[in-house]
Amino acid sequence: MKRAKRALAFLLAFILLTSVLAGCGRKEEPADKTEDITGDITDTGDEKTETPEPEETPPATPEATETPDVDADDVFGTVEGSTYTNEFFGFSMAIPEGWYIASREEFAQLMETTEEFLESDFEDARAILESQEIILLLFAAVNDPFTYQGTNPNINIMAQNISKYASLIKDARSFLNIQIQGMKAQGMDMTFEDVEVINIDGKEVARVNGVQTFAGIDINQTLCVFLHDGFAVLFTLSSFTEEEARQLEDVMNSVNFR
Repeated sequence: MKRAKRALAFLLAFILLTSVLAGCGRKEEPADKTEDITGDITDTGDEKTETPEPEETPPATPEATETPDVDADDVFGTVEGSTYTNEFFGFSMAIPEGWYIASREEFAQLMETTEEFLESDFEDARAILESQEIILLLFAAVNDPFTYQGTNPNINIMAQNISKYASLIKDARSFLNIQIQGMKAQGMDMTFEDVEVINIDGKEVARVNGVQTFAGIDINQTLCVFLHDGFAVLFTLSSFTEEEARQLEDVMNSVNFR
């Protein structure tokens, strides 16, 4: 019961569907793959000639192989005053004054992520981008979920690595449709309207409204997503009344893209 109340207080959208996408579009390597052979003998019928050794490929120049440094703050984003800014994913958002904003570690705790992630020092941002399926960016709510008991309108932002599924995800709309199909397949008690494409600060963003029933309470949830550099950046807005939904929509409309 305590756990149910805690989950109700957090009211996070666990849209972590890597299990749905994993395995899609995989290509199996042939079992009898021929090994590369160099410097061997080629049979031409009447005589045998030696296959010439390929010329050694010159080493790549530092300019061609050097990967720009990525700062952890650029990836996870920073909060200054009431503005959240994410340099890597190229957007900022105004957070209403007085709202609770989770630290990186607190957001990880709310999402019950792995101990390894909680213990990470966040120094190697490039490794995080390449290895993590889900990157937690921001959780903000009207009330502190660690102390407040009750309904708590909130917004959370996550980035999902979709580089493996490029053949399946053509645009933000197709990403949301796959998410919806995955949630339905998992038996989540949630209904959705049609996915639409809206314009926020000159950028096309896919959006869908839904209602999730949890512990007998209907939770209004709006999912908004845009694609960036092999990632889907997903905003989940959770509310309980029309007034709260309008407030969260205002927060979403405050997003500026760089």
